[in-house]
Amino acid sequence: LVFCSAVARQTGQRERAVEHLERALYSLELGFHPTFAQAWLRGEARLDYDQPANRPFFTALHLHAAGLSQRGCPAAALAAATLLLSLDRSDP
Repeated sequence: LVFCSAVARQTGQRERAVEHLERALYSLELGFHPTFAQAWLRGEARLDYDQPANRPFFTALHLHAAGLSQRGCPAAALAAATLLLSLDRSDP
């Protein structure tokens, strides 16, 4: 779905790109363990970007934050970017 979002964005179909990206985030969130979701809400969850299985989530969340910023939602974009940076403590 992240790839479909990129293709839609490149062909000028921004609404479809956003829809694919939101579906990708939703489907990735469905795979979270319940304790991870609770830790995520408390800001204590960690994901290592170096693990290949985690990269699609990082990519999707980054693209979502960038899209929110472009749509004029700076507060939501900041929240998504803050969450993204809080997941991997190895990133300065």
